[in-house]
Amino acid sequence: MSIDRPADPMADQAPADPFADLKRQALEDFRTWLDALGEADLEDLGCQAASAPASPPGMQTLLGELVALRQDVRLQARSSQTAGQRLEDLGQKLESGLNQAASQLGQAATAAKTLVPEARREAQRAVALELVAIVEGLARCQASIQELALPRIPWGKRRAAFRQQLVQPLDLLLTKGLDSLHRLRLAAIASVGSPFDPACMRAVGTSKGGSVPPGHVANVVRQGYRLGEELLQTADVNVESP
Repeated sequence: MSIDRPADPMADQAPADPFADLKRQALEDFRTWLDALGEADLEDLGCQAASAPASPPGMQTLLGELVALRQDVRLQARSSQTAGQRLEDLGQKLESGLNQAASQLGQAATAAKTLVPEARREAQRAVALELVAIVEGLARCQASIQELALPRIPWGKRRAAFRQQLVQPLDLLLTKGLDSLHRLRLAAIASVGSPFDPACMRAVGTSKGGSVPPGHVANVVRQGYRLGEELLQTADVNVESP
């Protein structure tokens, strides 16, 4: 009868390497030596490895190739660092340029907001002055026709009707012109019986014995206008004297 013996757990394990600590210490010394090498040492080793005759790779050849590889890695790291620095500088310049452009754009928008209303007021003022001149011309034509003395022959009793036919189109145009002035918010300055105001009126004559008190407007020779708070045209008036 055979007796089964228990398996030895240590039988399948590999024997311990008696040189493990020595190898580990050699690798640590080798890393320390590589880290301590300067740029000149790296270049010398690289040149020696490059000028060595072709032979089966030995420890010295492998060491030279390793040193050259380490130098290439350092150079690439420096190039990457330089490229990163340049990229960062470029990003800062781009950000600065964008901020400056945004600031200039904001200033232009602010200037536009200021200039547009001013340009609109100037255009409105120019249109109002032209319209005032047209209304005044129509009023003068109307007054001239009213004062026109038509001869009895050949008009006879038709003089009044003929005069009305001449005046009626002018009345329509004058009404439209005054309505346009009102829509432009032009305000008339002078009126008969209003106090004389030298700030917006100009006395071109005097009147005496009228129905208005002294120092008041007796007759409006040419009307004046205001556009909002701005004096657009001075009024020419006759003032009642004491």
